[in-house]
Amino acid sequence: MKPVKFPQQLSKNRLRLTIRVPRSVVLLLIATVVMSVYSPILAASDVDDLAECSINVFQEIAETHAWSGHTKGCAKGKVVVEKREAGAFVTTWKLVKSAGSWEKLALSTAVGYQELVDKKLLHNGIEDLKLRVRRLRKCLDSIVESNDPGECRDTAKRVYSVGSTTGFDTKRTIWLDDGGRHVVLGFSYGNSSASDTAPADLEMTPGIPAGMQIDLHQKRGDRGSIR
Repeated sequence: MKPVKFPQQLSKNRLRLTIRVPRSVVLLLIATVVMSVYSPILAASDVDDLAECSINVFQEIAETHAWSGHTKGCAKGKVVVEKREAGAFVTTWKLVKSAGSWEKLALSTAVGYQELVDKKLLHNGIEDLKLRVRRLRKCLDSIVESNDPGECRDTAKRVYSVGSTTGFDTKRTIWLDDGGRHVVLGFSYGNSSASDTAPADLEMTPGIPAGMQIDLHQKRGDRGSIR
C-alpha cells in the first residue's frame, strides 16, 4: 500500500485572512483596555474641597440671603446655585486635564429654607451633609478600585465619538438611595474635548446670578423636598 501524500500548498503558501473591523469597534476595544488600567488624577481630598465650598455657600446664603459669586473656598466660575421650591441647591465641580485626558468631579447638595433661617437646624443640616459626603467618597473609592459602588447606587454612561474629534467619555452618578438629603456625586473622565461646566444631570435650572436676593421665608406648601 502506497503512503498517502498530503498536498504541500499550505506549507509553501501562507494562508492569508483579512478581517475588516469597523472603526467604532476598534475604538470600543481600545477604550475598554484603557479604562481597565485607568488611574485617577483626582483624589478623595478633592471631594472634601467641593463639600467645603458648598457648605460655605450655604452659610453665606444663611447670613446674607444672597450668593456673592466669590465664596471662600470656591473656584471662580465653578459654582451653580439653584433656588428650587424646597430650598437652595448648590453644584460645584473641578476639572483636571493631563496628557490628553481629563477628569471632572462634581458635587450637588441641598439645604432647606427652614434650615437656612435657623442656626441650630443649619448646623445639624451641615453635619448631615458632611456625613453623606464621606459615605459617597467611600463609594467613589470603591468604584475606582474595584468597580463596586458599595452601599451607594450609581449609574454609568460611556460615550464614544467618531469623526473630527475621536475619543471616549465615561460619566458616573453616585448617590445614597436611602431617602435622605440630596447629596449626589458626579465623576466623569475621558480623552475627548471636556466641557468645564456643571454636569447636566445634576442641574434642574440654569441657576441664579450672583448677588440675587433669596427669599428664605417663602411659603412652599407640601411639594418641595430636598430628598
